[in-house]
Amino acid sequence: MNNEFNADWIGSPQETVNTYAVDNYKISCTFKSDNLGLVANARNKDNYVLFNICKDSVSVYEISDNAWNNNVPYKKLLGTFHVTEHSDSLELSVNKTNVLLYLNGQKVIDEDILPKNIINQPRKTFLMSVGFNQLNSVAEISHLKIETNNLVLQEDNFENGLLSALGTCENGKLTINNAFEIVNPVPSVNLRKRFNIEKTIKSARLYASAQGFYNACINGEKVSDDFYNPGFTDYRLRIQYQTFDVTDMLADGKNVISAVLGRGHYSGFCGYSGAMIYGKESSFIAMLNIVYTDGTSEVIKTDSSWEFTDKAPISDCDYFDGESYDARLEYNPLADDKRWVKCGIKQQPKKPVPTNGTLSDTDFKLTAQKGNTAKIIKNFVGKFVCENPKNHFVYDVGQNMVGTIKLKVKGQCGQSIKIRYGEMTHKDGCIYIKNLRSAANTDIYTLCGRDTEEFIPTFASHGFRYVEISGNGCDISKDMVISVDGLAISNIDTVTGEFECSNPLINRLQHNIRWGEIGNFLLIPTDCPQRNERMGWTGDMQVFAKTGAYNMNIKSFIDKWLDDLIDAQTMYNKNGAVPDTAPLGGDNRIDGCGGWGDAATIVPWEMYETYGDIRILKKCYDMMKKWVEYQNSTDRRNYGVRTVDGKEVPEQSDLATIPYIQVQQCRGDHLTYDNSTPYIYSATAYAAHSADILRRTAYILGKTDDEKRYTELFENIKRAFNDAWVNDDGSVSYYGEVSSQTAHCGESVALDGSVTRYTYYAENTPHCPSQTAYALAVDFDLIPQDKLKNTRKYFKNSILRNNGKLTVGFLGISHLAPALSKVGLDDVAFKLLEQEDNPSWLYSVKNGATTIWERWNSYIAETGTFGDVSMNSFNHYSYGAIGQWFFTDILGIRPVEFGYKSFMLAPKFGGGLTYAKGSFTSPYGKISSAWKLHDGKFTYDCTVPTNTTATLKLPNGDIHTLVGGSYLFEFNV
Repeated sequence: MNNEFNADWIGSPQETVNTYAVDNYKISCTFKSDNLGLVANARNKDNYVLFNICKDSVSVYEISDNAWNNNVPYKKLLGTFHVTEHSDSLELSVNKTNVLLYLNGQKVIDEDILPKNIINQPRKTFLMSVGFNQLNSVAEISHLKIETNNLVLQEDNFENGLLSALGTCENGKLTINNAFEIVNPVPSVNLRKRFNIEKTIKSARLYASAQGFYNACINGEKVSDDFYNPGFTDYRLRIQYQTFDVTDMLADGKNVISAVLGRGHYSGFCGYSGAMIYGKESSFIAMLNIVYTDGTSEVIKTDSSWEFTDKAPISDCDYFDGESYDARLEYNPLADDKRWVKCGIKQQPKKPVPTNGTLSDTDFKLTAQKGNTAKIIKNFVGKFVCENPKNHFVYDVGQNMVGTIKLKVKGQCGQSIKIRYGEMTHKDGCIYIKNLRSAANTDIYTLCGRDTEEFIPTFASHGFRYVEISGNGCDISKDMVISVDGLAISNIDTVTGEFECSNPLINRLQHNIRWGEIGNFLLIPTDCPQRNERMGWTGDMQVFAKTGAYNMNIKSFIDKWLDDLIDAQTMYNKNGAVPDTAPLGGDNRIDGCGGWGDAATIVPWEMYETYGDIRILKKCYDMMKKWVEYQNSTDRRNYGVRTVDGKEVPEQSDLATIPYIQVQQCRGDHLTYDNSTPYIYSATAYAAHSADILRRTAYILGKTDDEKRYTELFENIKRAFNDAWVNDDGSVSYYGEVSSQTAHCGESVALDGSVTRYTYYAENTPHCPSQTAYALAVDFDLIPQDKLKNTRKYFKNSILRNNGKLTVGFLGISHLAPALSKVGLDDVAFKLLEQEDNPSWLYSVKNGATTIWERWNSYIAETGTFGDVSMNSFNHYSYGAIGQWFFTDILGIRPVEFGYKSFMLAPKFGGGLTYAKGSFTSPYGKISSAWKLHDGKFTYDCTVPTNTTATLKLPNGDIHTLVGGSYLFEFNV
């Protein structure tokens, strides 16, 4: 497709310094100041290292508002060093965390003092994040030079005034007075092409894409209301392009097509692995195809005739960190303007696949947009909450959402406003940002002085409910803020599932589930939308797939993500392992993980069940098969069971040599309240489930030999699972984590002599097997029928002994209620659903949640404290997987024939519910189901779409076959 474009990738005419991210560099200059503030390792104006050079000392500080720190802002002294004489020249060399500083040729610092990043590695930052902090003093700078590896990246004698925004350039000196400026942050790339139209236009289409994000305009107007085009794929292999009908946007005579580029995932921060994972500079490719009424046509494409400028409003932009916009630099793209210079031609990066994949750089392709682009789907009006102790103004948009804001302000030209975002607030009104980790999540807007100014960041995305507004280096008043609206952005906008019942807390839970899905289904299905992660975690997606498909139309969105998943497997693993995230980004978790890699089978199957589109299975079959083969071909020789961090689990390793027991890495029942479930147990259960799905898929696709092979494989894994963990009485037992409260413990001695203590978990011991252990075994049909009745008893006990409370984590969450219903324990499932104490689904609802929390205890209302800051998202859809049970069991809507050509209606009542009603819009039409209890009667009404059939099974045992139409039934309870 790249050749079909017949256009060039274009961008900046030169590789600017800010494209480099290194951990070694040298800065030198001469200066005149009694208090020079040299800034290095700057991520933005709130996160940097400060070298405060005074007459007799040099102090080095880490300045940060990083969410990992306890105070905001945070200033940590890294060291103070004595200076023997007055200085007027410096040479600073940084090598990873080592600092070597010379003043007037004398060594002042040679110490390993710089902070490391969150994975304990030397920080790599954009090299042009160098600047000066002279907020309380004046400095004259000359002969500034920045270099790395003997390559001079910046050398400026300040004769041409290019850096005049920092201060006053005169006579070869840069004078900075009471200001803080970074020399050259990472600006947006601005491109344009002016042309004339001299004929009558019949039609015009624009095809565009970018390495990074882009906004394309015709004659100064955006060609669409999209955000974050071209989306997120693995740029090493595939980039989407978008198509726009721009016929009505072109004018007779002079026209201009322009584009503004942001870093996006391409060169910006991508996950918690840092920036520039895919490349160093943003670039743009486009073709404008114009057809005239006389039958002729014209193509305007990106080439060397385009113009470039970085002297534009967006001075810095990052999807994770935020956007800085200076309205004083706005321009008319049609006007003659000296800011424009000839653009540069950029080569498509030829980056080889970095691991053992099967594709090379020659496989790169541009592909058409699949599914909806990201758009604003709802506007939430912000309400003023308070002026907090920091004299910042806090607004509440009323919904934890994902997207950006629309800020309307008024003020003087040059006043600058800082906007920060949080999901929660502290009691004093300060926004809670510790859970953001290293994501700055901050926008900056500098006013131009119009009566009313509007700011909508277009290249940054935030997960938030609360907006905090303050002055950026200046004082502002609340009167300057006219309005603050939250603009929710998503790739999905069509609701397919509705649910309501007599319990308002459960109704709010359903609302929270949906909004967690809407927010996180942005570009890719992310785990969370706010911190320095936002990755397409496979484990999260597989547990939520069915719930997601009931709530919203996600067919094309997930179809695109399945392409990402296939790409990830194919690019990084010849052996069939599925990486933990897709697209992989900068993550290195590529070796396949039980319960996470199983998304390769579970997600395609759930999509086929819902939509009945066999093309999904055909496309994914090779991926599904490779994953299952990988699971069952792991070399078990001298290999014990290991966690994802490589730690061996000795008490489970005695099972590792048994055929069909899974020993690939696993992270187990993530964030569970009962961490006893062995990784090897859950990995084997999921391996059986994947084999079961694959055998059914092979049958549907007519692959007879494969059907036979994977039927046998499923039975073999099931047999091994039972031999290892299922007892004759239907209970399960296993060795789990150590507990000091039980006498049923032993120890295992490793080859290196280390001793690991473990606990034996079995019925009638102080610690019994987990809820997740039973849920997986039951829901995956791993318990033999002759034992299932007894298993039911033990399964129920795993709930009751915890006072009807949950203990499950990520791997158990989507299977707990369905498994209980499968063995006739609907009453227990209803009890779990209606539980309001921690841990429970309704605990967060009672405490004001508007989306699903990552942890059962993300916020502990009784103490007013927050959960573990390292992973504490307040918008994490995984635990919302209970939502599928609302539809499959409470309403009783589930497919019989894939795609709901025929389906089951089997409503259930229980707990304290007196009514439930809802609907699901299937590919064949809307299915409705509603019941209520009143005056000792059960009343049920339903609607069956035309050209479908339904089997209705009422709670009293009556069974009816229904065709298209509406029905009403009633019986005594």
